[in-house]
Amino acid sequence: MVSRIKAWELFFHLGGLGPKEDLSKEVDPTIFHDVNKRLTNFMILVYSLDTFLGEAINKASAECDESKVEHLCPAAHSLRSILFGANGERDDIDTEEITVYKGCVFSKDEFTDI
Repeated sequence: MVSRIKAWELFFHLGGLGPKEDLSKEVDPTIFHDVNKRLTNFMILVYSLDTFLGEAINKASAECDESKVEHLCPAAHSLRSILFGANGERDDIDTEEITVYKGCVFSKDEFTDI
């Protein structure tokens, strides 16, 4: 438990919240709407470095693995806030709606069932 607390203290310190923040206090998700905030940029950096984070969040979500919620939920929630909040605040990009498709692989049997 102590190492997890130290990890979050370091995370918040690097993200610009400082070591004296109350880590048990809920973080307002709108803090991630400002793309100029240190914490927002830090989360984008951590996600874009191809760390385990993206894969772990996707796998836990796909498998509905509730045991991962305690550890991955804060990161997933902050990334969601960045995507849905910060993008709406940007004026340097065209924010009109787009459609995104995700590929999937089917076995021969699964494909014939469609």
